[in-house]
Amino acid sequence: MSNLLSLESLSIYESNIPLIPASIGKSTKLIELNLNNNQINKLPNEINKLVALKELNIENNNLLTLPDISNLTELKKLNLSNNKLSSIPASIGKNTAIETLHLDNNDLISIPEEISNITYLTELRLSNNKLKILPNNLGKCLVLNTMYANDNLLESIPNSISECRKLNKLDLSNNNLRSLNLNSSKLNELEYIDISFNKISELPVGIGKTQNLNASFNMIKELPQDLLDSKTINVLNLSNNQITSFEKEFQGWSNLTSLNLSNNKIISLKNIPLIKTKINIAAYNSEFKITNNPIAEIPKTFNEWLRKRKYGSSYAVYKIVN
Repeated sequence: MSNLLSLESLSIYESNIPLIPASIGKSTKLIELNLNNNQINKLPNEINKLVALKELNIENNNLLTLPDISNLTELKKLNLSNNKLSSIPASIGKNTAIETLHLDNNDLISIPEEISNITYLTELRLSNNKLKILPNNLGKCLVLNTMYANDNLLESIPNSISECRKLNKLDLSNNNLRSLNLNSSKLNELEYIDISFNKISELPVGIGKTQNLNASFNMIKELPQDLLDSKTINVLNLSNNQITSFEKEFQGWSNLTSLNLSNNKIISLKNIPLIKTKINIAAYNSEFKITNNPIAEIPKTFNEWLRKRKYGSSYAVYKIVN
């Protein structure tokens, strides 16, 4: 390894190597280091000498700890996915140039608050860990665009996340959330939200701005008016909740291409706009599902709606449950 002093890119992947020698620290011109799919359980402290490093990939190994890498101030991409990490050192906050940080599929129980110092962070993956909370000051990551925190043990999310105004994709599915502390009025670029498989009973006002919302497998009984009136939403999954009816008429959902209301407690379809006439759910490759609801009757307008769409590739699936 000491003979590779001028090397700028090094890939040693799928080789079953158990360790990296300390002499790696002499390759100070390295820009990219790829060690994925090996059996590495520890990195040498000397890795902190690779001050020119911009990409470090250690995905799919057996890492138990991460050494201090605070000198790697040029680092833009750090992939630690699929290891056995239980913690991340607070010194990660000194790697302020990181844009993409993958920590998914580990054993993490917490994320250091210092992560908020990574002000260029655009993508954060925390899926499949053991997290109960997220850093309170995560909102300081002002250019954060994508965050996956699904399949954890989260009981709440910090209010500050609403300050991440560039946020476009947010996945919080498969957690223990009872509420969604989002000020959606600030998140104008948020297009995709997945909060399925939680314990949420109420959706926040402003969520109707999004384009793709999966809120299935929760405890939702009513929908906020801005979601009912939304003309931006095009994929909406509200299946497996406790919705009983749509008591008031509403004029939204004109751009829907997929609507799933299956496994609720809906007794009437009469106020759903698509049943009444004009909804775009008739578009090709669209779908409407409302199986397993105690619907008392199917309105005539629904059958008319189906007939008008028989030549398209859209479809509806429904079943009256007595």
